[in-house]
Amino acid sequence: MNPDSATSQRTDLMLATQATVFNNECNIYAPE
Repeated sequence: MNPDSATSQRTDLMLATQATVFNNECNIYAPE
């Protein structure tokens, strides 16, 4: 996949967003 392609950029953004949501849920359910 071309790292400069729009598809790659959307995938990176989607993964970053999902990771943020996942981390927030972990903080809510399992605070350190």
